[in-house]
Amino acid sequence: MNAVGIDVSKGKSMVAIIRPYGEIVSEPQEVRHTSAQIDSLIRQIKSLEGDTRIVMEHTGRYHEPMAQWLSEAGLFVSAVNPKLIKDFGSGSLRKVKTDKADAVKIGITQDQAKKEKERYLKLFRFPDEAFLKWLDSKSLTMEDAELYFKNKLILKRFYEKKFGAKKIPDEEAREYYKVNNEYYNRPAKIALSHILICHVESQGCKSDLSKVKAKELAESIRKSITPENFAEKAKRYSFDSTGQIGGSLGVITKGSAIPSLDKAAFSLKIGEISDPVESEHGYHILYITNKAEELSIPFEETRESIEYTLEEEHITLELLKYAEQIKKNAKIIKYSETDRKGSPDLKDQANIKKSTPPVKQYSTFKATGKDILRNSKGQPVIIMFSHIRCSFCKWIEETFDDTVMDYIKKGLIEAHHYDIQTKDDLLTPETETSIPEQYLKLFDHENPNSSTPCFNFGGMYFRLGVGYFDQDDLYAEEMEMRQIIEDLIRY
Repeated sequence: MNAVGIDVSKGKSMVAIIRPYGEIVSEPQEVRHTSAQIDSLIRQIKSLEGDTRIVMEHTGRYHEPMAQWLSEAGLFVSAVNPKLIKDFGSGSLRKVKTDKADAVKIGITQDQAKKEKERYLKLFRFPDEAFLKWLDSKSLTMEDAELYFKNKLILKRFYEKKFGAKKIPDEEAREYYKVNNEYYNRPAKIALSHILICHVESQGCKSDLSKVKAKELAESIRKSITPENFAEKAKRYSFDSTGQIGGSLGVITKGSAIPSLDKAAFSLKIGEISDPVESEHGYHILYITNKAEELSIPFEETRESIEYTLEEEHITLELLKYAEQIKKNAKIIKYSETDRKGSPDLKDQANIKKSTPPVKQYSTFKATGKDILRNSKGQPVIIMFSHIRCSFCKWIEETFDDTVMDYIKKGLIEAHHYDIQTKDDLLTPETETSIPEQYLKLFDHENPNSSTPCFNFGGMYFRLGVGYFDQDDLYAEEMEMRQIIEDLIRY
């Protein structure tokens, strides 16, 4: 199973991808929270063979849009809050369990949590030293890890009390092993780069150099090569076309290369550079950037770890369904801040919904001083005006479109994105040739120069230009837009 770790912060995330037993697929890389970069990440994750699980680490709510994008793409996502894990032992997260008639006794001792952690590390062959390094990279302690496993056991205990123990059928475990066989049985692999120096006797690669001169050149080049300058030297000296991409030959499996190269390459450690190696093509200088040793694990040796994985997956999905069912059957009423002291009944909610929202202050949007603009269905109207030659418009328009479409699909708002030159509404498949007069008046509001982009949210808030371009922070743009829309639809 592939594991994708995502450390979420405001506007961007650090993403790393590994296979079981520590094989690194993708070193940590920064992914900004833009549609283009997240779509690229989704394509990368979907291109991986076998099952993939994503764990997002967060401390606030910055992860929510990204988690939604990944989930809607059909990817399995779980979110972990290290602060909550750290706070769990204080008991502050458990004080709400006071109803003895409904509460289930699901207490877990610290010793049980410690044993669960040790079981997990043993099942998934996670060395203690590597685990400690991982904890340190996340500013967590071993105590924090044991609290996390305590939390996992509490969920499992709750599930078993509610639904009974989850038994994974033998055929399901064997099918998982079969589908993901490459994670348990695979030849050794390396990520290999090379610099090739050809000579007059080389096959498939010719030069005017004699064999002796080619060897001397290769030896001379080798003296000045380091891991840091290998790609540069490959571009400069390699006779092979791969020199233009730093000499990369990609990932090769043991036994697939020319025998002399295979033997030399697989004897190197990660980061090592070989002396010139002769082949029928000339002299090669080899560089290893990653390496995965041969793996061969019989089903019986890994059965328990597979059952652990499948059990956790089943329990997670069934508890999510259970939570959704509870939510579906519950009567949920949202009150405004001014109504929290009272308790309006359901019939009063319609009146609350149709009332005018109180004016609020936002970071980059200004209040118009006007009443809320709704359509005939009572939905607030959200509008963006852009121009085909406006560079700021191009920067922000995709974020605006994606944000409002999310609410349109739920039937919560009416939204338009008008090109002020063509008069076309870019949110519709049709081609419009005019903008309604009432909306043009919104465009002209405090906008004597007809500047774009121009935004009007519900008639109550407007903005000329973009708010976070200097920081290149589309996530902040989206969050402010969502905040205003949420405030407008609450009434």
